[in-house]
Amino acid sequence: MVNNRLTAKIAKLEKLNARLERMHHALRASERQFRLLFEQNPQPMLVYEQATLQIVAANYVLAESYGYTKQELLSMRIVDLVPAEDVELLTAFFLTAAPTGPWIGGSDGFADRTRRHQHKDGTVIDVEVAGDSLTVAGVSCRVWAVTDITERNRAEAERMALAEQLAVELMGQNERLRAIDELKDQFVSVVSHELRTPLTAIRGYLEIVLGGEPGPVTAEQQRCLEIVDASCKQLLRVVSDLLLIGKSEAGQLALEIAEVDLSALLAECIAAAKPSADAKLIDLRLAGERAVGPIAGDYGRLSQAVANIISNAIKFTEVGHVDVRLHAELEWAVVEIADTGVGVPAGEVDHLFMPFFRASTATREAIPGVGLGLSIAKEIIDAHGGRISLKTEEGSGTSIRVALPVAVAG
Repeated sequence: MVNNRLTAKIAKLEKLNARLERMHHALRASERQFRLLFEQNPQPMLVYEQATLQIVAANYVLAESYGYTKQELLSMRIVDLVPAEDVELLTAFFLTAAPTGPWIGGSDGFADRTRRHQHKDGTVIDVEVAGDSLTVAGVSCRVWAVTDITERNRAEAERMALAEQLAVELMGQNERLRAIDELKDQFVSVVSHELRTPLTAIRGYLEIVLGGEPGPVTAEQQRCLEIVDASCKQLLRVVSDLLLIGKSEAGQLALEIAEVDLSALLAECIAAAKPSADAKLIDLRLAGERAVGPIAGDYGRLSQAVANIISNAIKFTEVGHVDVRLHAELEWAVVEIADTGVGVPAGEVDHLFMPFFRASTATREAIPGVGLGLSIAKEIIDAHGGRISLKTEEGSGTSIRVALPVAVAG
């Protein structure tokens, strides 16, 4: 009976020994695999004891790149790989606040300061370190995989320096553009006022001469003086347009708001533009009108905007017609002015409402103007809380749509 129990215990011990032997073989195999991966890893790697910071293992890649032999590295502490000025700070950190478990980073809590390593020849590099905890022969250690990020940091520093330089240059350019813009505004204002005064005087004296007060004029003189008067009127309109653009850009465009009947306004604008259309054999017509409630606006400014659009349509049309339509869409009163003119290239559409912009079709067809009509119309429509848009196709005409909020002045 005793022999049976002893035999059973011996069998259990043999099984346990066999199991321990298998575990021992597996552990040795795992250790060999780790060493193989560690040594053959193309990235610099090392292992150090957490308590003493002593380096206990380093692969050949790290030894070769840092300029040490493996024996030299095994006689060093981890802080011997950093510049002298960093040793005290790093020693305190690794002994008291080093992270545990897997981690990756280049600052390790040093107020976002990039860690630096120093080669044997004194070369200092910036590094990023990925690490993890492990136990070697019962000793707590850490394994490091080191990446040289010197070039990356240098490139980033150069990029930041370039960005800062570009920002400074951009600020300087913006200041210069602002100064040029202010000079332009001053120039336009001064020139406009300086032109308006003599032009007003010229027109006054023309009226006197044409009225016959100084004496009779011949038919030829009458024709010449009327041409001079028309030219003065045209120049005064340009001066007024320049002043309006200046006021609008300065936020000083004043509006005299009252109740406006758009039907009456359109009829007046069409009647005023009819002689110009007739002279080119263009059919200018109110092609469609539906009942639209009154709007709150500045009659004079809105007339100017509509007149500019109609005038533009007539100038850009050689054959065909200019149609004016009026209708309501929900809370909007909509005016549409469409022509059968030369149109505008698609690439220029976004610039048509900019001051002084002249479409290439206008230049090619020698159509007169300074490029202020549509920009002024837009400024006036915007000041009324309205919307203006444009559809055009080169060779097929242009359609401009103006939407104004329907509201009665209080």
